[in-house]
Amino acid sequence: VGSGKQYNLNTSNSAYDTMYRDLAAQKLLKYDDGLVYSINGMATPEGESWIRQHAQKYFDLQKAAFEPSDFDGRVVKTTQGFDVSAMMALQETLVIELSVSGG
Repeated sequence: VGSGKQYNLNTSNSAYDTMYRDLAAQKLLKYDDGLVYSINGMATPEGESWIRQHAQKYFDLQKAAFEPSDFDGRVVKTTQGFDVSAMMALQETLVIELSVSGG
């Protein structure tokens, strides 16, 4: 009845969250208080330089995060339209793009 694509966004594939973890591991965070800062605000000057040196990693993560995969949920035609179901982990954003036929 239907097919689709899905985009899973979470802290594992987020360029920002990975950057934060990398800076923390290198002890290059400007603040270690758990708050969210802009990319320029989270890093020390040395950290900003480190991020620039590793920028390709974050560009690749960002690109991969927005590459769709096949929708692994279910689409069923009902008398009132379509029933869509999907499983997702907590703290994850799931964006679904559906193509439905037989409507």
